[in-house]
Amino acid sequence: MIASPAGLVLVGFIFVSTAIVCTEATKSRPGIKPFGPKACASTRYNANFDDRDWLPGQYVANTIGTYEELAWQGFAGFNANTTTATSTSLAPLVLESYPNAVGTGFELTLLSPQIPQFSTIYSNSPAVGGFNLHSFYFSCVENLGTEFTAYATPCEFTVQAFKDGKQVSQKKLTYKPKMLIRSPMALATFASPDFCNIDTVKFLVPKQLTKAILIDNVDYTTHTCKKAGSKRSLMSPKPLDQDEELLPRRVVI
Repeated sequence: MIASPAGLVLVGFIFVSTAIVCTEATKSRPGIKPFGPKACASTRYNANFDDRDWLPGQYVANTIGTYEELAWQGFAGFNANTTTATSTSLAPLVLESYPNAVGTGFELTLLSPQIPQFSTIYSNSPAVGGFNLHSFYFSCVENLGTEFTAYATPCEFTVQAFKDGKQVSQKKLTYKPKMLIRSPMALATFASPDFCNIDTVKFLVPKQLTKAILIDNVDYTTHTCKKAGSKRSLMSPKPLDQDEELLPRRVVI
């Protein structure tokens, strides 16, 4: 709950900026609203993965699966705390929030045939109306395998947005670290309306054995929809108040 006047101003700013980017939010606040031929309930998330009980460093057991209404493929979870002798140390890196982040391009994900992506397309997905991608933090690191330390390194990769199997937009991202050790993550924002009402985001990552990508604090809004006139309940059983509706809500899997 936000108590200070400054905090209330910040919430207002976040909502207005989102409404400008994603046109479906301009006429009403998140919640149940008209959405073409359907009625949808929208929920905004900040996926930071910090509530996952992952083992330190890069570890095969740190799977992601489904997290806050998105299914993750080709990524692995990482814990920046003290590592073991059989994991990559992320201690020299700066995450946007601690202790966890997710990454692709490491040994674990290079062995996967899947293109790195997150999506609302999976069995029993509640977000049948897709989602809007707002932003995330990212960095690139040297991938030296296990029993080594990861350092920041420059890189480029492309983020692609898809809807119903068709690519609707893409954006190239570049990371230029200020230093090898303790270099902060960069913020990627997605102002294009083509990153609204999508169902999949894919990462075109060069298959380089020496580089990997970390991302953290993924900001997005999902839409849970039903056909107009349907009596099937939505994910939000009651209206949210002004402060609650813009705060991340966690889904227990």
